[in-house]
Amino acid sequence: MSDVPTDGGAYAAGIRKGDVIKKIDDIEINSGAEMQELISRHKPGDKIPVTYLRSGSENTVQVTLKNKAGNFEVVKNNTVLDALGGDFANLDPKKAKEYGVSGGVIVKKINGGVLNDQTRMKDGFVIIKINDRDVKSIDDLKSAVGSDKSLTITGFYPGYDGLYEYPVSLGDD
Repeated sequence: MSDVPTDGGAYAAGIRKGDVIKKIDDIEINSGAEMQELISRHKPGDKIPVTYLRSGSENTVQVTLKNKAGNFEVVKNNTVLDALGGDFANLDPKKAKEYGVSGGVIVKKINGGVLNDQTRMKDGFVIIKINDRDVKSIDDLKSAVGSDKSLTITGFYPGYDGLYEYPVSLGDD
């Protein structure tokens, strides 16, 4: 490994800088991307076998996965954004001025979620209101959704006239 955070599960299991990870969960890995993909199949608190090479000898240890906070809790932040199913970013103030709005949230990419399943929204859409509440930032977006299950998302596509409204239902969790 190039670096092993001292508050992570790998360090706690004895894996150190310079060790070469060979297998995770008994599956051979050949790249960092493969390692990330295999780890992402698990949640904090899961114990997985990790085989590594150190000074020519292979060792296998049980690693108990931790979250970024260094504990075993399953992190449930951004649930609103997860439910909507997109990658969001605050609209750049210069762009906002150019578009004649005071702020907004740009939908950079639509992934799986209600935006994909219930609307014809396209990447690049700028959200400026949810249920008639102004949305100028991602924090505004989260609070505007609140506990509402039925939403009307209002915004525009840069370069096109007019506002678009997308009604969505978040349903029950």
